Amino acid sequence: MLRSLVGSEMCIRDRSICRVAYLGSISEPSARGCQSTLMTGWIFLQLITLVLAVFGLAVLNWEEPCRLEGTDNQSDDELVARWLLWVVVVWQLGSAVVAVALYALIPSSSGKPHLSQDGWSDKCRRVCRCLSVTSCGLFGSWYQGDRSGHGHNPYENAATVLWSLFGGQFREAWWTPSDIMVGLGLVRGAWLKKHGPVTQPPQSMGALHESQVSDLNERFTQFSYYSKYMLAVYGHLLFAWSELVPPMGQLCCGLLGYRKLGCCCNDGVVTGDNCFGCNKAAFVQRAGTDGDDFDLVYADFECDISRTPYGIVADYKKKAVVVTVRGTINLKDCLTDGLANPIEFKCAATTGRDPVYVHQGFYEAAMVIFNELTKSNILEMLTLDPDLNKPSKHDAEWLALHAPDLHNLVLGESSNCLPRIAPKCRGFKIVLVGHSLGAGVVAVLSALMYKRFVNLHGYAYSCPGAVFSYNFAKCGVMMGLVTSCVLADDMVARLSLRNVERIRDRIVNALDNCPYHKSEVFEALMDDSLELHSSELFPEWEESPVSQDSSDMMEMGVAGRILYLERVGNEREEAANALLLSNSQLCCGADVDAWAANLSVRWASQDEFLEIKPSPLMGLDHFPDRIHAALQVLSSSHLAGSQSYDVVIDPHDDCVFFDVPEVENMEFVIQHETVLDIDEF
Repeated sequence: MLRSLVGSEMCIRDRSICRVAYLGSISEPSARGCQSTLMTGWIFLQLITLVLAVFGLAVLNWEEPCRLEGTDNQSDDELVARWLLWVVVVWQLGSAVVAVALYALIPSSSGKPHLSQDGWSDKCRRVCRCLSVTSCGLFGSWYQGDRSGHGHNPYENAATVLWSLFGGQFREAWWTPSDIMVGLGLVRGAWLKKHGPVTQPPQSMGALHESQVSDLNERFTQFSYYSKYMLAVYGHLLFAWSELVPPMGQLCCGLLGYRKLGCCCNDGVVTGDNCFGCNKAAFVQRAGTDGDDFDLVYADFECDISRTPYGIVADYKKKAVVVTVRGTINLKDCLTDGLANPIEFKCAATTGRDPVYVHQGFYEAAMVIFNELTKSNILEMLTLDPDLNKPSKHDAEWLALHAPDLHNLVLGESSNCLPRIAPKCRGFKIVLVGHSLGAGVVAVLSALMYKRFVNLHGYAYSCPGAVFSYNFAKCGVMMGLVTSCVLADDMVARLSLRNVERIRDRIVNALDNCPYHKSEVFEALMDDSLELHSSELFPEWEESPVSQDSSDMMEMGVAGRILYLERVGNEREEAANALLLSNSQLCCGADVDAWAANLSVRWASQDEFLEIKPSPLMGLDHFPDRIHAALQVLSSSHLAGSQSYDVVIDPHDDCVFFDVPEVENMEFVIQHETVLDIDEF
């Protein structure tokens, strides 16, 4: 009976449910109306099977067991039957739990789940708690700590953002995750239909002087060099990832890279590290092992909501004091990113301007670091005279309460590294470095430190598209303070509430008007031979979604000038080659030179990042190890400093190219940017 019931359940699930799932289309789901009834029947079958399995196990345990003649041992058949029945019980128990969860997700007869903004807050907390527990705390905890820079309930604030984007009227449509994926595929098809299969660098708006060409080369060189600090501050988690996964690592012997963390020869003050010192060791390994090139002065690896780890390094090669800020890698960082409501921003850089707005999470995280840096005067002690720039009594008391290790460092109570390093850093410039969340924090820190340090510049890797309000992000002051670097299809550089609203409406419009089944859309996207520009399967690209006319979302932008590493060539072929997820690439490593061969480097305008580009690489291109590898490959190909360039200016064309001898597939296209007003400085 048990076997027949299980067989009936398998038949219903594999035949009826799957058959009904292929009926209708995305825009006409009425043919699948009986799906909820079939799912309910399947759920009850799972529960009945579980009850029968438990009953059989109980009978087998309680009845007098059969004995072999002349022995008290159980027969082999009985032991096998008992173990098999235990397996069935455990399997059916899991199936029943999944079934009940699915039943809870089946919409009511109206098709409208009853969710509220308070419900979203509770869901955010539950999801973070579940991820933290299931990962054994590998990616941090979910609760707000004592050193958090956020003074309110972060889950409520994040839920407010989610509700504004996906609540209310948008929740009237019951979209499944696979529907959202199909909608994203339809939007990508529409984008490819508009832009064509081959990506070419856009024409610039004006020819540039040779000094501006030299400036591009200089900025690229700096990005390539300081990327090691951007990577180092992530600690041992990203160190392990980059050793195991292409483009920097390989599975076959990547684990052996952890041997490098066994020795850490640097006497900098570190707080918030684990008992093995893995984060400090990973920092030193990524930043370099040559003690004459740099010294780690201070690093705080303690993470909390609106508080991100950072480190201070004295770089003797570049004559710079580098402050490197970590990006998103754990749950609390995700909550900091989720605090995306813009708040008004006031500092010396915004004086005399229209109201300027900033991402709330980035601002709060930047203020934590800014307070510690300014109250300790550690940057002034390194670059100027340490005896004349010691913290005041009031600031020392604040440091003792909020940053005791930094307090002991600047007052010489825990280490003698500051008296040893400071004399060698006189007159050094200040460089701020960060990736992702860290890039947003660096942009805000640069504005906060405006006029405090004369020789200061921020390098923002994969800077989010929601740091400052649009006009301030591209103003002359910010272009002089911050330079951002974006790799190809990076989604985060195009991520703001307004842009999410745009792509949300594109997905909804595409799903509402799609007369095809989702399986047909997936097959078309996987078919490399399909001519997307002539296919009727994908909709036409809309210049402006309908809901944007009444949108109250603020337009935000990437901070400062934007150095764009653009992938040129056939869009679909390049996307497939750049994934680096084949078995051979994962096991034995990837050919990084070939992977980065079709990357061109140019200045980009803010307007190019006002739409989220649908691409298979939109997430992977944001990874810090990928942007680091791309910069290193381009730098090693004589594109930074060591090669003299002939600037070719075509009088009939607005583009400026680097004529690089003996280097193939390398081209710089420089786009004219807004001329900086010297009065703004």
